[in-house]
Amino acid sequence: MWFFFLIGAAFLVLGRGAYAGWNRRWLSRPLIYAGYLGPAMVPIGAGLILMGLSTPVADLFAAGGPSTASGIAWSVGFFGGLTLVVVGHFMGTSGMPARWRPRWVRALEGLAPRPGGPVPVPGDVAPSWSTVAISTELAPVPTGYAPPLGPIPQRSVQAVVNAAWGGARSLQKDPAQLELLQRLNLLDGRLHPTPAGSLMAARLYWESAATLVIEASPPGRRSVVVTIVDHDIAVLEFRQDWGRSAEPGAGLGGFDVLPYRSEEQIGDLLRPWVTAV
Repeated sequence: MWFFFLIGAAFLVLGRGAYAGWNRRWLSRPLIYAGYLGPAMVPIGAGLILMGLSTPVADLFAAGGPSTASGIAWSVGFFGGLTLVVVGHFMGTSGMPARWRPRWVRALEGLAPRPGGPVPVPGDVAPSWSTVAISTELAPVPTGYAPPLGPIPQRSVQAVVNAAWGGARSLQKDPAQLELLQRLNLLDGRLHPTPAGSLMAARLYWESAATLVIEASPPGRRSVVVTIVDHDIAVLEFRQDWGRSAEPGAGLGGFDVLPYRSEEQIGDLLRPWVTAV
């Protein structure tokens, strides 16, 4: 039974790291764990500790041999702990209530930092250089649209998305590029996503997000992944010559955030850029 106690303690430490954001790799959601594996380690660890303590606690009530009290103590500890392990398993594979999720995960998902608090407005967290930050109903997106962000390497674009689970440096090892992403307010000093950076990864984590791809027909060298958030804004991920890293100047991309009115409006706006090369 002490084995359960020791393993449970290890799970609690890992779960604490997941809640604090020290351990984010679980957010890549490997294998069957499409839910919240990191935070789920907390109930799993607590359950294993209860199972490990069930026999020592029961022995306290069995000084003169097994008794009803010792049997109840063992059953409550063992089966109560087993229940927590099962609950934690389902949290790791399926999901967990929003109010139980870590604050940093809630920020990635576009939820209120605290349960019951104000929900962030997507347009308000967009970077200052994005189109939505300077566009209003009186000054709509111009018809001669061009991405406001100069082309950056494909790896830098992917690093912003991977930063959600702490993988920014694994994609982009160039310090100059990482500093650029920080200056663009997409990554913070720890290379974790800022609120604006989290918005760029909305297609993976925001429940209200819907994604479509705008490309030439037949497919050409450019495409744009469009993520519509809250039927209010469109997050754009530009892609040029992706997968052609062996060619000079290949593998470029960028971001922008636009006011969203309809799919037709977004398509008409982006098609000239998509078909330009």
